Amino acid sequence: MLLGAAVHFGVPLLVDLGVGTAAALAYVAYGFEACAAWLIVALAFWGKPLSVVAVWLAVESALRAGCRLAFPLTAPPPGGNLCSAATGTTLTAWLGIAAAALVALYVWRHDARPHQ
Repeated sequence: MLLGAAVHFGVPLLVDLGVGTAAALAYVAYGFEACAAWLIVALAFWGKPLSVVAVWLAVESALRAGCRLAFPLTAPPPGGNLCSAATGTTLTAWLGIAAAALVALYVWRHDARPHQ
């Protein structure tokens, strides 16, 4: 609840303080809000493949906010993929591949079918 209130009421306050534009601050705030939501889902389904996917989505959401923070919040970011511009790599593509591998590893290690 507190994070939701901070996201929805904090952005206009920070804009009034001159921290950044409304669009930039909302982009960062919603990224952190989504990250927190996915972490709650991951904890709720801990020990199941869904938890691995939820952690991956939390990391992706944190990257969304973090990559926007790599640029001044008072100006529009460069065009193209934001994280690629911030890191100089195709980091997000590799995270998707790593997450898929983790889900496959989890399912393989925790196969519920009876073995003969």
